[in-house]
Amino acid sequence: MEYWETRYKNGGNSGKGSRGLIRLWKWLTIWKYVGVPRTSLLDVGCGDLAFWTGLKMPDGYLGVDISETQTAKNMCSRPRNKFVTSDARYFVSSKLYSVVFCFDVLFHIRDEKSYQMILETLAASSAEWIFIYTWWRNPFPGKEDDGQYQRYRDFTGYFDLMKKQKFNLVGFHKNRFDPVGAMYVFRREE
Repeated sequence: MEYWETRYKNGGNSGKGSRGLIRLWKWLTIWKYVGVPRTSLLDVGCGDLAFWTGLKMPDGYLGVDISETQTAKNMCSRPRNKFVTSDARYFVSSKLYSVVFCFDVLFHIRDEKSYQMILETLAASSAEWIFIYTWWRNPFPGKEDDGQYQRYRDFTGYFDLMKKQKFNLVGFHKNRFDPVGAMYVFRREE
């Protein structure tokens, strides 16, 4: 939490995953499944909203971020939309969202229990779709983390957890502009 609050207070941004070709690739992947999201959408780890540059957010949009500074900036820049400052582990939604995004968040979670809690939160908040962008390959050869704020986990080891929450993996897409990043697409069982 301190890392992101300090980063945004000092003028930092959400990072390369919200910009350029990586961003464009993510949108093209999302559009294959749900088109342009026009229904309710929960964006967990929404950050600086660069991901939404030039796009209209759905009327039922809720952005959740751990940084109070960034949440306040988002409320000023996009007053039509709703934003909440919350730790993703403890976010409790009062409704289900048609689509849930969680991009470039999970590899920042170092604690195993917290990691699983976030996945459970995503599932508990989604009526139909969950899009998770995280690492499919370890960027730290010979070790599992950078010793600061990033940790690699083999995400395939969490498919059973998602299945218990009634979500099936329906898509896995490696991003050709990010050598370690991939989009995992889950859909609620009917």
